[in-house]
Amino acid sequence: MSRQEKDQLHLARINFLNLIGQSNPSDAWKLFCLVTPNITVEQVDDQEATPSDLTLTNIPLDVVEKIVSSIDIESEKNVRLTCKHLSQIVDTRDTLFNLLHIHLCSQRVGIEVHQVSKKKKTYPFNASPGVSHIENAVKKFEEVISMPNTKIKQLKIDWDSSEENRASYDELLKLLAVSLAEFAEKVHVEELAIHANAVDHLENVICSLKPGILKRLNLTGPPTYDDDKFDFSNVVILPQWKHLFSFICACCDLICPIQHLYHILHLDIDIASTSPIDISAYRDALIVSQGRIDHKITMSYNVDRAKQRLQPYTDCSGLTK
Repeated sequence: MSRQEKDQLHLARINFLNLIGQSNPSDAWKLFCLVTPNITVEQVDDQEATPSDLTLTNIPLDVVEKIVSSIDIESEKNVRLTCKHLSQIVDTRDTLFNLLHIHLCSQRVGIEVHQVSKKKKTYPFNASPGVSHIENAVKKFEEVISMPNTKIKQLKIDWDSSEENRASYDELLKLLAVSLAEFAEKVHVEELAIHANAVDHLENVICSLKPGILKRLNLTGPPTYDDDKFDFSNVVILPQWKHLFSFICACCDLICPIQHLYHILHLDIDIASTSPIDISAYRDALIVSQGRIDHKITMSYNVDRAKQRLQPYTDCSGLTK
């Protein structure tokens, strides 16, 4: 390698060290690939194939060691990185949570925090005269997610369902959404499991999450009867919706344009109603997917006519009344 080539490589690696502190882990990994010529194409492709799980801390140790062994170059100033240094760089930047669980029961809100590499913590907030347990719980939630570069694998919000608790739970969701909306940067959440009594509460929470990060949505809504449906029309046009690959909904019938469901790989929902045109369009989406999706949709529609419109997509064994 010529002196000029060494200098250019040295400069690129210095730039990498400067930028790694400003990039998220997945961007840092891609940058690492660019400035490390000895990494194989297979290693790059393997990491890029799973972008949602891409971090410097979960690259296989042997791959990291191989990269590190190649990054030391001969020049006026050596640039040396080790596996330990890589982990330290990432760990000091990010606050990682496996689970952040907020639960409301009668006269009490509990917050359970499962932070990576730390013991589980539980914060109880009880109602008492002159004290709002809901507001105090929301303040603690703000404190937790205000940690540097917070990343939450699963955010779970639920309650002990009863008429007695309904008003308190609706207030909790409203205050959480307001709190999230006030953050300068949207919150990094990969999976949202939530009980929602009103669709606008759900919409407000989802709006506050970082687009492109939310992959799974597990919704438990109120039981719906007759014309009382859960209208999802505004939710499915949110930018956060476009990147979902799993959506499960229990207890309620959705009013949801079926074309907004095509991209979701795993789906288990009830739809209030649909049209023959929607069924035909859904058939076309199934054909394009080539069997890569797992959908369970319950809808109000004539089964025989639905099977006819789904042809030539012949795997209708699960299509029942």
